[in-house]
Amino acid sequence: MERFADFLSSSLSGHQITFHLNVKNLRGLNILGAGSGKAGDITTDRLVLKLGGAGSIKMKGLTAQELEVSLTGTGKIDVAGHVDKQIVSISGAGGYTARKLESKVAQVKLSGAGKGIVWAVDELDITISGLGSVDYYGSPNLRQNISGLGNVVGLGDP
Repeated sequence: MERFADFLSSSLSGHQITFHLNVKNLRGLNILGAGSGKAGDITTDRLVLKLGGAGSIKMKGLTAQELEVSLTGTGKIDVAGHVDKQIVSISGAGGYTARKLESKVAQVKLSGAGKGIVWAVDELDITISGLGSVDYYGSPNLRQNISGLGNVVGLGDP
């Protein structure tokens, strides 16, 4: 699949390429550059989302024990659903929106000027270095470590 995608991107440079995939058990999605990915209802034990560049990922019905997100660059990720735990790493000026993703535990590490929005029920651990900000819904036990001009804002119940 990777070789096929490389062939198409080099052969059809400047043209939009669309893939429609049906998979039984999605474990991860990795997008580099200006691509985008969309997904409807997904149920899995663990899902890894990686976005680098100016692309976007939108998932509207995720159910998982764990979600791991890595966002570099200026891209945007929007996720909704329910997870036990989400681990989020944002570097650059990207945006992560998970205001409709209920999670028991959330860990957010942000470096740069990015923005994260999460919903945490039990525990929320935030580390910010730089100008970034994290907004959160819920009333979790909050631990925060901020260096630079970053900020954390509680938004109350979702």
